[in-house]
This record gives sequence, C-alpha cells and structure tokens, in this order.
Amino acid sequence: MKGRLIASALAAVPMLAIAVAAQAADVLLPAHKSPPPQPLVSTNWSGLYFGAHAGAGWGSTNADFNDSILALRWDSAIPINGPLVGGQIGYNWQSGWFVYGLEADGSWSNIVGHGLCNTTAFFMNCSSKVEGVATFTGRIGATVERALIYLKGGGAWARDSETISNVAQAPFATAFSSNTSVNRWGWTLGMGLEYAFLPNWSAKIEYDFIDFGSQIYNFPVTSTAVGPTNFANWSYTVMVHEMKLGVNYHF
Repeated sequence: MKGRLIASALAAVPMLAIAVAAQAADVLLPAHKSPPPQPLVSTNWSGLYFGAHAGAGWGSTNADFNDSILALRWDSAIPINGPLVGGQIGYNWQSGWFVYGLEADGSWSNIVGHGLCNTTAFFMNCSSKVEGVATFTGRIGATVERALIYLKGGGAWARDSETISNVAQAPFATAFSSNTSVNRWGWTLGMGLEYAFLPNWSAKIEYDFIDFGSQIYNFPVTSTAVGPTNFANWSYTVMVHEMKLGVNYHF
C-alpha cells in the first residue's frame, strides 16, 4: 500500500509542475488587452483662415415705375436665380467652446431674371442681373468636437444691372432698350456649419439672406419716340438668398 501511494505521488509531480509553470506565465506575461478608445480631439479654431466657395443664389427684384404724369404706380416682381463662386478670408478667436470672429467674402455671380414690367403707355420687359456680391460680417459660434456651428451678420454689397426694353408694335416706332448698372449696399444675416476634417482644413455649408432695400434708377434715354419720363423714376427692391459650400485653410 505504501509503495502505491509513493508511485501515485511521483506520477502527480509532472502535472503539478505544468500547473505551476502556467500560473507563473500568467503572472509574468499579462494577458493582451485592446487599447482603450481614443477620445475625439477638439479643434482649435483661433487664427487666420482663407478659402473658396461655390453655390447658388435666388430671390426677387421688384421693378416699380412711378409715373409722375398720371400718378400711377406699377409693381412687377421678377424672380432671379443663378450660380455664384468666390472666396473668403477671416480671423477667429476661441475661448473654451465659444468662437467669435470677422469674415469678408466675395462672389462672382450670374443671378438673373426676366419678366414683364408695365408703364402707363407700354407693356415693357425688365431684365435684372446681380453680377457680384460681397459681405463683411461678424461671426459667433459654438464648437462641438470637430464641428463649429455659427451665426453671422453685417453689411453687404452687390453690383446690380437692370434693363428695360420695348418691342415696337406697328405703326408705332417705340422700340427701345436701356440699361444701367449701379452699386448696391445692404445688410445680411446667415448661419452655417463648419467641420475640421484635417488639422488645417475645414469644410462648410452656409446660408445667407441679403436685403439691398429700395433704390431709384434713372435709365439713359435711348428713344426720341418715347417720353423721357418712361426712363426715369424706377424704384428697384432687391433681395437675395445664397446657399454656399466651401473649404477653408487655417494657419
């Protein structure tokens, strides 16, 4: 009996050695663990930036003719729309999650429209074109990780071109066309979302409303068959909406 116990004990020694070695390996070599998830890095928006944008504009031009002879006022709203492309430059300051800054942007545009505009004597055509737009604004916003949500507002400028024309109906020789281009000033309000997709690059989507108010136009007289009063005292009210996609490089 004693011999069998000794034999059993000797047989268990290799198994015990294996178990001890395995436990020692667990202590010396800790189990592999996946690295903890890295937190999203917040973007610092402070500093100078510049970039480019493209988009579309739409709105309306109200062509109102004030007839000084018969004291009649004709009102004709002309829808306008078309593409725009340009650039922007600005500077941001950031304090915690709050960002504020200044921005100037300018766009070449082809925002055009045509429609019927009346006078007391003729049924005339009116054409309206916004050839260029610029805004000078302040911006305030809040950061959410890599995104910046912002509002903007300030002054606006546009180069506006207006045309009035009439096709002669026999036997009247009343055909004419007259054009004038002026600088318009107004105000703008907008909002946007900007996202930093690389350390120095961001992409944005932005909406702006621009109101250029009303302004009196006096067209050059181009026909002796039509009274000069038909070329004077036109009131144009211009309002434009813009939707822009852009990219910025941040220094």
